[in-house]
Amino acid sequence: MAMSSSRNKKLKGFTLIETVVTLAVTVMLVGFSTVKVNDLEQQVARDQSVIMFKRNFNEAMKRAILTKRMVRIDYFPKSRVVKFQCGRDYKHQYKLPKGVKMYGIEGCVYIRPDGTVSPRIIDFVSGDWRKTLRVQMLWGQLIET
Repeated sequence: MAMSSSRNKKLKGFTLIETVVTLAVTVMLVGFSTVKVNDLEQQVARDQSVIMFKRNFNEAMKRAILTKRMVRIDYFPKSRVVKFQCGRDYKHQYKLPKGVKMYGIEGCVYIRPDGTVSPRIIDFVSGDWRKTLRVQMLWGQLIET
């Protein structure tokens, strides 16, 4: 009699199917959040590249005025490097994030010793993302559009 009563008791716990379904849902949730984080990282890197350019451009303009020397801005598309140079004593460069291209600085751009720059439009492009900076008039004011 003891044997038959123990067989009639149901074992409590999860079945293999329940465990697999739970694991699959958990993996999907983690996967979706990872994709979102990667997208966010790319967006931050693209926005940061524009902020870096603006900051370096304004710094170069101040340096040109204070030192009464011309500052040269170069962009190297193959390596995605932007370089600011004023003689031998000031050189700053940074690399654009992968996939970001810059248009509007073909060859090089000069900031004159009085701080003036020829007007131009500088575009940062990556897929369907685009940021445009306008170098306003001759006084070199950068305006984001």
